[in-house]
Amino acid sequence: MDADLDICAWWRAAADPDVDLAIRAMHSEVAEAVRRQRPICLASGRCCAFREHGHRLYLTGLEAAWTWMDLVRRGDPLPAAAARSGALESLTCPLLRDGLCGAHASRPSGCRVYFCDRAAQSWQPDLMERLHGQVRALHDARGVPYEYSEWIGLLGRVGDAWDKGVLSAPASP
Repeated sequence: MDADLDICAWWRAAADPDVDLAIRAMHSEVAEAVRRQRPICLASGRCCAFREHGHRLYLTGLEAAWTWMDLVRRGDPLPAAAARSGALESLTCPLLRDGLCGAHASRPSGCRVYFCDRAAQSWQPDLMERLHGQVRALHDARGVPYEYSEWIGLLGRVGDAWDKGVLSAPASP
């Protein structure tokens, strides 16, 4: 039951207009860094098949809740329980649709920063550390339980809470 309490705390924080604004500002910061660095997307969506691509995406519970909430606000399709369960087995993002991101506008910072372009490896880690520090500060400032974990699992937990009716549709920010 504590897990549901954490998810509810993440959800409430994600619904806070100031938190929403802070996350959107981080996404703008990433967009500007990417614009300046001009990385090349070599695989277009293949990096979302984490096992095959040889990497994992980690983020916080607040980020996972914000992503799900933003999908709800936009009216975008939500990954069904079967898709989330399959994603855990295959280690492929449950938001991947027809080889493309089905949540492009709502995707978390890690997705926005990651490029398989080898030249990007020189600036990605520093940017991710800075963003992670900002998200951690949001958790701390709001007294929100902090969990840094693998993306597919966290998104699945938020989705499970949504399916059980533990979470409800947010107001527009």
